[in-house]
Amino acid sequence: MKKLNWLVVFLSLIGICSLVVVITINQNVYFELKGEENITIEVNSNYVDEGFVAKVFNNDLSNEVQVKNKVDNNKIGSYDINYYLTYAGKIYMLTRTINVIDSTEPEIKLNGYDNVTIYINDKFNDEGVTAYDNNDGDITSDIIVQSNLDTSKEGNYTITYSVKDSSGNESSVTRNIKVIK
Repeated sequence: MKKLNWLVVFLSLIGICSLVVVITINQNVYFELKGEENITIEVNSNYVDEGFVAKVFNNDLSNEVQVKNKVDNNKIGSYDINYYLTYAGKIYMLTRTINVIDSTEPEIKLNGYDNVTIYINDKFNDEGVTAYDNNDGDITSDIIVQSNLDTSKEGNYTITYSVKDSSGNESSVTRNIKVIK
């Protein structure tokens, strides 16, 4: 009977020690993101992940971490980068969210001069404009033209060229026309 009691006490102590070791290991797992958890980048820009720190008792576990990165920096949207660490039978996970946005105005350029002088009743030859967007590409065909030009009257006039990209970013440029006698 005494041997059985000692065996139970011994097994209990082993169980407690195992429990203490498991608790200690889990409390000493350091798995954190470097940098911000939520990041916003401009579409078509480069993104370099800042990574993570994975340690147990100051032992580097970086090689044990699996990273699932489906960020498409060429497409507007929200993407997650997931980091998985499996240690001592437990799975740890971190997530970083990358928001890819388009906040850049389209680039619109005048062809020819921005200030033009013509004589009354002369025909004005508009050299036009071009527009390019960082996400949509060539959007020249989307340009809207507004003008108060009247070549039959002396005065100062403007032609305003405006364009909006698919994300709602707008830009415009103006050509000044001076009609003289």
